Amino acid sequence: MLEARDGPDFTPLGTNWTHRFLERHHEELKTYWSHPLDHFRARAVNPITKEAYFDIVEKAIAGDGTPQDLIPPELMYGADETGLQQGVGMSEHVIAGSGKSVQHQQRSGNRENITVLCTICADGSSLPPAVIFKGQGYQVKWEQNNPLNASIGYSKKGYVDGEIGVSWIEIFDKATREKANQRRRLLLVDGHVSHYTGGFLCYARTHDIVVVCYPSHSTHAYQGLDVVIFAVLKQRWTEICDDYERRTGQPVRKEIFLSLYGQAHVKAFTRENITSAFRATGIVPFNRDIISSTKMAPSLEHSSANELPLTLPTPVK
Repeated sequence: MLEARDGPDFTPLGTNWTHRFLERHHEELKTYWSHPLDHFRARAVNPITKEAYFDIVEKAIAGDGTPQDLIPPELMYGADETGLQQGVGMSEHVIAGSGKSVQHQQRSGNRENITVLCTICADGSSLPPAVIFKGQGYQVKWEQNNPLNASIGYSKKGYVDGEIGVSWIEIFDKATREKANQRRRLLLVDGHVSHYTGGFLCYARTHDIVVVCYPSHSTHAYQGLDVVIFAVLKQRWTEICDDYERRTGQPVRKEIFLSLYGQAHVKAFTRENITSAFRATGIVPFNRDIISSTKMAPSLEHSSANELPLTLPTPVK
């Protein structure tokens, strides 16, 4: 295009032009690795949904505007589920003979999903998780060595469904009722169908639990567990599984899952990480500006108009 514009006076750019350009402007420019972002997620975090979401949260916290109806940080909760696999190891540096390009470590390779439903509170505490195994029925051996006192359930595919969602909100209520002392509680969840069945919402409403949903496809920005904690949890989980399989020569089975998961959980769900999760998503302290223009940049539409003296070929022949 530059050659077409400048004609015979155009001097082609050299192969190292970009490198030299960055060197000249090293104080203003820097190279970064780009990371893929789903189209829907890229468009979801935008100024309109941001303002609407924080307006809803602010109104939910304030209630009727009286001090008695205000929801304090110790009654603000966030819940989300994550999937863990039993036999997926991690890549790491190892020592081997020269000339070897790839070194493999034996792992069980069991990719069966186990769902863990986690709940955190803005005061830095967390509730015992709920663990959902894949199965046709409940097995007593799953309960062996349960250091976190986790709730245990099952479903055909190992995921949370509507029935499990209702059971979970009942457990949540019992675990937080005394602390609430007849005050309202805020529960932040994503748009999974298990959080919006009639039974779930009816129970929440009759027990003073205010349920607020994150905007669709935007948990990577608004959900504290996604933003801060789950990456740490999965890293610790993988390390602990690797260590267990090395020491025992045995795969991670369901009957040992709760014991191993408990070790990863306590390392990830620290008070510092939990309070950071609420701070990083603008809930406590309340700060809608935490979602900056930089975070919303992928949602912006970009277009350009042709101003070159070129006749572009039509795509229709």
